[in-house]
Amino acid sequence: KQFIEELKELESYGKAAFKNKKNKKIVTTHEAFGYFAEAFGLEIVDAIQKMPGMDADAAAAAKLAKQCRDEKVAVIAVEPQYSKAQAEALQATLKRDKVDIKIVTLDPLETADVQPGKKHNPDPQYYLKGMKKNIDTLAEALP
Repeated sequence: KQFIEELKELESYGKAAFKNKKNKKIVTTHEAFGYFAEAFGLEIVDAIQKMPGMDADAAAAAKLAKQCRDEKVAVIAVEPQYSKAQAEALQATLKRDKVDIKIVTLDPLETADVQPGKKHNPDPQYYLKGMKKNIDTLAEALP
């Protein structure tokens, strides 16, 4: 019951953080943040990788750059466990076209650090802290 209340508070916090953002369009490394985006009224325009770990070819990268320009994407969201190389290449391509796009790291919370003194259990607040950090990071980057 307490955790449900904390989740409701987190949802309200996130909605407030993104409420007045002028541009809520992002590109992600791969399709990991659909529920996150839906919960907070964000729009995932596309993903760099159609399958996790499989880099886009030159034609797909060019198409994504055009999509970012046309749709005025504000942020590329990368994940800590994957290389930023393709996101940085996309950012560099867009910068040459005078398009400013930020790269931020969002954690899909697939792994959890072990709580000090425990062998297996993560910090009980792991999810709430991680999601709040994701919200804060993205809200700071969006215009």
